[in-house]
Amino acid sequence: TDCGGGGGGGGSSTPPAAPTATITANPTSIASGSPTVLAYSCTNATSAVASGGWSDTLSLSGSLTKNPTTTTTYTLTCNGGGGTATASAIVTVVAPPSPTITATPGVITLGQQTVIAWNAGTATSASISGPGLAQSNALTGSVSVTPPSVGTPTYTLTATNAGGTTTATFNVTVNAPAPTASLTPSVTTVAQGSSLILTIATTN
Repeated sequence: TDCGGGGGGGGSSTPPAAPTATITANPTSIASGSPTVLAYSCTNATSAVASGGWSDTLSLSGSLTKNPTTTTTYTLTCNGGGGTATASAIVTVVAPPSPTITATPGVITLGQQTVIAWNAGTATSASISGPGLAQSNALTGSVSVTPPSVGTPTYTLTATNAGGTTTATFNVTVNAPAPTASLTPSVTTVAQGSSLILTIATTN
């Protein structure tokens, strides 16, 4: 009697999953030298490599604080059996704004108006203030103002963006009105040798 043998079954292995890379920066816009936090993660990976603006030794996930002085790209590379994945985060270093403010005319007499004009440049928020001026948050504009007293009142523009806060000022010269004088007789016609009263009035 012959006995027959059976064959064995074969199997197939699942290929490794492809890695994924994630990196974020918070905040993404800063002043030069200010901190930003990089949060990163590699999944389906065996190693994480930093390049670009950083060269730190990385675990597969974590966070680091950086203080770039120029706009910087941070790149994360995740390596695994299923391949390689990369991701990047850009941190933009923003220069502070350069606001301007002027008054036309810059020299006036008390009671007269001058036009205050301003421009906050690259600011994302601004405020302008000064004597006789209603505070405004417009980034640019102009307004007529009547300074309330003699002197050199200061008008100030404060401008802010991610790079910091900058102020600009302009001093208006407000002069007192010129003095005046008047002489008024008590009567307009008198006999020779008679007397009259003269009233003197002055202003300023």
